[in-house]
Amino acid sequence: MNWLLPIILATSVSVRSPKIEPNPYDYEIAFALHKPSICYISRQWERELDKFYVDEEYWAMKTFKFDSLLIFVFKEKYINKTSKNLEYNQLDLRWKHKQFSIGYALRHIEKKPTNNLVIGFSLVKGFNIPFLLGFNFTSDMEFVTNFNGYGISKNTKINANLSKHLSVFFLWKYDYIMNKAKYYQYKTGIEIEIPQFKKKG
Repeated sequence: MNWLLPIILATSVSVRSPKIEPNPYDYEIAFALHKPSICYISRQWERELDKFYVDEEYWAMKTFKFDSLLIFVFKEKYINKTSKNLEYNQLDLRWKHKQFSIGYALRHIEKKPTNNLVIGFSLVKGFNIPFLLGFNFTSDMEFVTNFNGYGISKNTKINANLSKHLSVFFLWKYDYIMNKAKYYQYKTGIEIEIPQFKKKG
């Protein structure tokens, strides 16, 4: 079952004063499991203005490579943000070339299906500062439209590598979902990478 590894475990905790007084402190606790290019599972517990929410995000993808110019990616994504009263599921099939992808996406928002054009772009960079830390920069952007509305999703993350398998991450996330919801998220946390173990012999 080597395909399960390496996996990345991430966690973050934040506490902040409430936007409206008097209320108890707001907090957010998040856990995520990520296998790059395979799957992602995230669950977040949050209290805001003395109300409790659970946000979930899951996705899984499979890449089919026929040659260097014929690469297709099938992906399923599910998001349930009770804090934003938003739930949707998306199935898409895209042609991919390097960092660019384009294809068809079937979205169910509030159990209503829509046919969409989806365009994606991703960027991964690594760099080092002499005598200091090594950094990894990743950025993903997705544009979805059914020509009656559109959605934009953007994730940008910087990892500061403390060791070979331990890093601190800084995440900025923006989502605009077809006139249904818009939200920003800033997060700092810890990531632990479980390395892939090769069979002997």
